[in-house]
Amino acid sequence: MTAGSFLRSLHAYGASAMVIVLLLHLSQTFIYGSYKGRREILWLSGCVLFALVLGKAFTGYLLPWDQRAYFATAVGTNAPTEIPIIGESLKRLMRGGTEMGTLTISRFFVAHVFLNPAFIFALVGSHIFLFRKAGTAGPADENPVAPKQDPELFYPRQVLMDLSLTALLILGLGLLSFFAPMQIGPPANPADAQYIPRPEWYYLPIFQWLKYWHGAAAVVGVLMIPTLLVLAVVALPFFDRSLERRPWKRPIAMASYIFLICMLVGLGMRSNYVDRHDSSVAQQLAKQKAEENEYAKKPFEPELSSGTLAAANVALADPLAAKGNTVLETQSCNACHGDGGVGTAAAPALVGVKYKFSAQQLENLLKHPTAT
Repeated sequence: MTAGSFLRSLHAYGASAMVIVLLLHLSQTFIYGSYKGRREILWLSGCVLFALVLGKAFTGYLLPWDQRAYFATAVGTNAPTEIPIIGESLKRLMRGGTEMGTLTISRFFVAHVFLNPAFIFALVGSHIFLFRKAGTAGPADENPVAPKQDPELFYPRQVLMDLSLTALLILGLGLLSFFAPMQIGPPANPADAQYIPRPEWYYLPIFQWLKYWHGAAAVVGVLMIPTLLVLAVVALPFFDRSLERRPWKRPIAMASYIFLICMLVGLGMRSNYVDRHDSSVAQQLAKQKAEENEYAKKPFEPELSSGTLAAANVALADPLAAKGNTVLETQSCNACHGDGGVGTAAAPALVGVKYKFSAQQLENLLKHPTAT
């Protein structure tokens, strides 16, 4: 469709931008100690919003249903199986069964388009309400409980700053989408045992982390360590009761933050390094990229479903196809192949057959029909 590539790219780049902006906001809140001083619930709502955004990115990744989306989501939905007792049930809940298919797409679509945005909008509203209730934390040297500086009006300075950043983001996303469009690969083929999945950059550290845990140790790496880390982040304002907010006066907090960021960046870089220096993996990834490029360059052709009358009606919109339908009926071909050539139990469908066989093969089949 017109501008389809641009819109798809805008959506994909926008997802990455959303994660980046959220990470920056969370980092600013932590570094400047803005979670202190009766802001515990405000911090909790922000943590839940962060989880919802990551969940929205995960549920949206499958929806293109190309090779990359299918296999990356297969890895993601397999990860919970390492959790004792409930792991398999969680995987079946996400997939709608033991294998990925139509039910998986339906569930991910509903979660991505309806459930997740509804929760995000509700949490954004409550987050803004709690922020207004607690008030701004102010500069890092300000007392978070009894601020001494007078609050500044939101309009006009803050509004202009927000609008300026938003305009720059929109401009940047638009330029990226136009000059470096995101590609969609060939349709998902679950039978392709050679495909090597790789997630988006924001899930790459987690992907690399999971490689180091196998067997019984997987419970520690997949469940215990991430759970403890999440609990530590969520409970931060409850055990860090000091009113000191200046970063240079909080060496333990800053060292922990730097260590975590370095770990995430290091895991992502390690994943890329391993891919580049493993010749078999690098060759397969290059092959997959070439297949995506080749698929993107192909002219658009509607994919007709051979088992529906709707597909037959699409084909009959072509005068040449209408003439063929007349031949189909006068020669009684529809007795076996069905009205419109949609197929029956006695004979296969003819709709879209020109995409399956060359003109010479079709001529040979018509002159020398086979039993099947």
